[in-house]
Amino acid sequence: MKTRLRAVALAAVLAAPGLPAQGQAVNPHAQALQEFRERVDEYVKLRDKVRAEMPKLEETSDPAEITSREHALGVAIRAARSAARQGEIFRPEVARIFRETIRSNFSRRSPKERQAALDALPGNLALKINDSYPPTVPLATVPPTLLRQLPPLPDTLEYRLVGNRLILRDVNANLVVDFITNVVSKPPA
Repeated sequence: MKTRLRAVALAAVLAAPGLPAQGQAVNPHAQALQEFRERVDEYVKLRDKVRAEMPKLEETSDPAEITSREHALGVAIRAARSAARQGEIFRPEVARIFRETIRSNFSRRSPKERQAALDALPGNLALKINDSYPPTVPLATVPPTLLRQLPPLPDTLEYRLVGNRLILRDVNANLVVDFITNVVSKPPA
């Protein structure tokens, strides 16, 4: 009976998902993307905390009021993340994975499609972490085929391509949360 219980317990332990056994290799790609998701979640928690501390506001459709609220949220998040630096969410390994994914996606396009996609991007802006995304600059949409290859984001965040950078943008605060440089480049003429 004890032998049978031990066998059942051992089988349950071996079949259960969890941490890799000692000496078992961890997929560095999967681990990097999991850490990216965790850092995104940490940002969203901070953002939600900051937003909860702000005065409760009624719904509005007034563009000036919406812009004012967006600005106020951005200011509050900037204060809470005053020490934020580029690469805190897109750490080096994650940045490498994203670059490879984006470059691979663009390389599979015909030269005409690739050029059209590149032409649609806003030029290189002098953006920094915690900057507001300039309201006069178009928000270039990430191509759907590329978006499906990137890790999904919560509704409050989005990816945007700006020149040769991929930015992580807080939608409601219009804030640059982080970015990766050199993700795309124009093909030689």
